[in-house]
Amino acid sequence: MGTPSDQLKLLSDYTLFHIGLYTTLITVLSSLVHFDLRLHNTSWLLGCIAFTMACFLVAGASGGAIASNIPNYASFAEYDRAKLDVFGVPSFRYRTWAHIEHIAFWLGLVVSVVGFLWAALFT
Repeated sequence: MGTPSDQLKLLSDYTLFHIGLYTTLITVLSSLVHFDLRLHNTSWLLGCIAFTMACFLVAGASGGAIASNIPNYASFAEYDRAKLDVFGVPSFRYRTWAHIEHIAFWLGLVVSVVGFLWAALFT
């Protein structure tokens, strides 16, 4: 396969950073719920947090699909054209996985920010 191109190396670093970010954010949200740091945990806010954690899980899984396939390609152009394998089954192309990852992350982030602001302002 040869050595990965610089673009693939950058994509790998970028994606691994995102996966670490999602893991950290899920841990922080879980801790906030568990320790109830005066968040006025209503069922509505807990629902927002659960939805956000689910979104971050989808984002992390999408990042995993992206990152786990990088070693199989020598160039970004080749990688970009291929359907990426998930558990050995060809699935979406890189750009589709990237869109899923980013949409899930931003949707989760917006829901959690709105939830925490609502709780802080109105409870």
